[in-house]
Amino acid sequence: MAGRGDQALTIHLSGPLSGCNQTQREAWRQELAQLLHEFTCTSPHTWGDTWDFSRNLRAVAQCDILVANMWKESIGTTFDIIYARNLGRPIVLIDPNHLENKLLEGFVSPAKPVSNLRKAASLVRELANTMTSFDIRKKDGTFEPFSRTKLIRSVRLAVAEAGIADIEFPNQIIAPVAEALLRMTQTRVATTEDIRDQLFLQLDRITELVTERAFTREAAAAVKEAWRSREARKQGDQAIDALRSEIEGLRNELTAQETRIAQLQSALSEKSPRAGGPDGSGLQHPTDPMDGVPPPASVADSLQRAAAEFADCMVVLPQAMDSAADCPLEDPLKALIAIRLLGRCTRERMAAHTMGTHFVGPKQWFSNHREEAPWLDYAPHESPTTAGKFGSERTFLVDGRPTFMEQHLKIGAGGVTSTLRIHFKFDEHGRAVIGHCGRHLPNTKS
Repeated sequence: MAGRGDQALTIHLSGPLSGCNQTQREAWRQELAQLLHEFTCTSPHTWGDTWDFSRNLRAVAQCDILVANMWKESIGTTFDIIYARNLGRPIVLIDPNHLENKLLEGFVSPAKPVSNLRKAASLVRELANTMTSFDIRKKDGTFEPFSRTKLIRSVRLAVAEAGIADIEFPNQIIAPVAEALLRMTQTRVATTEDIRDQLFLQLDRITELVTERAFTREAAAAVKEAWRSREARKQGDQAIDALRSEIEGLRNELTAQETRIAQLQSALSEKSPRAGGPDGSGLQHPTDPMDGVPPPASVADSLQRAAAEFADCMVVLPQAMDSAADCPLEDPLKALIAIRLLGRCTRERMAAHTMGTHFVGPKQWFSNHREEAPWLDYAPHESPTTAGKFGSERTFLVDGRPTFMEQHLKIGAGGVTSTLRIHFKFDEHGRAVIGHCGRHLPNTKS
């Protein structure tokens, strides 16, 4: 079988280049490429002056099988073999002159070197038949192509965790596991559990073989234990991820429900203005008439009314009352509406904190209630320039402590009769402490 599905396997032809004439570099490669005509063969001898070390590494990494013709000693070919072995690529070693290099023979073990090109071509075809593409069924029921590279990484990780220094040990396991899985696919679908079972079967075989070195038997047992430990950690991580995902889903659901509650509260407030909102504030929809209650005569009147209405969640400093008394705002009803909205926001904020539920924050809250007072804006902070130059004008004594209040509500931006600024800060109890309710405080444009 020449390839995986419709794609031909790639065979990289490695062998001595330096110190060789053109015939020595090309002849055996051309002959072997003809013998392996159904495969895609790559060879550095065709690169000419464009050969470089990085390109050679990429070619070895991208091939499916490495054929190394060690007809004479070659450092470059030795490196190709070591690199391919490290990547888990199958290697066919040709030793036509019987150099019998034990180091290289060890790298291709348990396979044996072959003595000529025809035997090499035959061995390549045998290897190709073991590399037929097949799918693995995962635990979730989905399928993915079997990957020798992924298996190699997993085995090497377990070997490293077991503290095994033998770099060749993983290669004793991978090929038999892949071959066993391929045989299995002739009768049924292979699964990720089958990979684990075959891996443990090979490790047990090595552990029980009396012909193996004591070190190798101990290494097999250690790798099996390391694999089991990693599985346990992975299962624990998956359980944690599942819990986190469930928590995130519940949070999203909670946010959606809170948004729905806020919408219903707003609708109820519009439908039942005399009964007050669901927060118990008794606040009418700002656009509704006062139902016989006289409108506020001044900003100071508005502040006093709202302070009494929201005494549980609002503190009005003497400085705020003084600023309100000095404010010439022509429409003090707007001041009452603004302060009442601040009271409602504060009350909902405190309730959310008490119940341990999510609160959208003042900025989003005022944005959500924009239709109730389209002429009102909320500012969470002052500009750095204003805060630096005019911070003292926005600092008020709260229980004897200077407190900077940059959060504010804004009405208007023109003359003093159409402008109002309400500066406040939430204290440690969650209450809104109002330090100023009057004229626009000095800033860079004053």
